[in-house]
Amino acid sequence: MSGTVPVVWALRGLTELDVADNLLTGELPLASIASLPAMARLLVSGNDFVGEIPGALKDGLEDMKALHFGGNLFTFNRTEFLNWIEDRALESIDLHGISIGGPLQELLVINIPGLTTLDLSDCALDGPIPMEFFYRYP
Repeated sequence: MSGTVPVVWALRGLTELDVADNLLTGELPLASIASLPAMARLLVSGNDFVGEIPGALKDGLEDMKALHFGGNLFTFNRTEFLNWIEDRALESIDLHGISIGGPLQELLVINIPGLTTLDLSDCALDGPIPMEFFYRYP
């Protein structure tokens, strides 16, 4: 697939959107996606999407399980993202290749009890991995 993703979403029962590894461009309609009450898995990695994350997502998607944004051209608002994902039901987060920068420790002390997969490869992070991370997510 190539092109942009439409802004208008009428699929209120949609639980998973997987458009990973295509040639999609432009801004992902995050406000429209956040308004989908059943959305649990948003898999958009490997495209050329732009925009800020979490952006409009912070106003919805309380039951999100998987969030895969890696391999896109997103900008990253660290504070908003950390506040948004804290205590969510997320099981999988993929942010590979997004230029997050800064200390790794800030990202690894978040409380996401069900987290099983975290991909922060090639994100320009620095610093040590805090030991508490290994105890929190056995």
